Amino acid sequence: ISILVTNHCNMACKYCYLGDKNIRDEKPKKVIDINFAKRAIKDYFSDQPRPAVRFFADGEPTLEMDIIKELYEYSEGLTNHVSYFELQSNGMFSAEVAEWIRDHIDIVFISCDGMPCVHDFQRVSKCGAPTSDVLERNIRIMVQNPKCQVGARSTITKYNVHKQKEMIDYFHDLGVKVLFADKVFAPIGGSSEDFNVDYKTFVDEFVEARQYAIDKYGDDFFYGTMY
Repeated sequence: ISILVTNHCNMACKYCYLGDKNIRDEKPKKVIDINFAKRAIKDYFSDQPRPAVRFFADGEPTLEMDIIKELYEYSEGLTNHVSYFELQSNGMFSAEVAEWIRDHIDIVFISCDGMPCVHDFQRVSKCGAPTSDVLERNIRIMVQNPKCQVGARSTITKYNVHKQKEMIDYFHDLGVKVLFADKVFAPIGGSSEDFNVDYKTFVDEFVEARQYAIDKYGDDFFYGTMY
């Protein structure tokens, strides 16, 4: 079951599919009603042998850590500690939050576009500052626990489509063992021409990079795409 925690975000990615930063910021902040979420979890858990909870959002779920922690404890109480947890995040949270995730979440996917030279151009903070240093710190914290599977999700644009092999090495060196890449989406009501890459280029580069990952790392690294 996926819990969409909030539509609020602490980043201003230049290609965000939700549209221009100013438009996004004008939308009213929404946070899930925790009692509604608990009822949904209870109904879902009632006939699942190994229930799984994913904390997700069209914003950044860790902005509401109190909700995540309460729903985590509630879910654990329903199943006598046999539930399974996943988090999809932009990685922009404190070291303290990273430590909690490391100790409690089974699968974490961090949105990161690869090496700082690309990531910090495409994925910036609300004030336009680079974010890779925070992500690298948090990834290194979370991979300390082998039971916490840390993966990355990268948006492929014209700025990194030819750098996919470098991205594989970069994430492997950070301790990430799974990387999924997806072609950039056009934002709502707009165009992604500043970042767009054609499908054939994406596919050709992806296939070559995937074989590179297999040849170099074998079972120690998986490179895939949601396509």
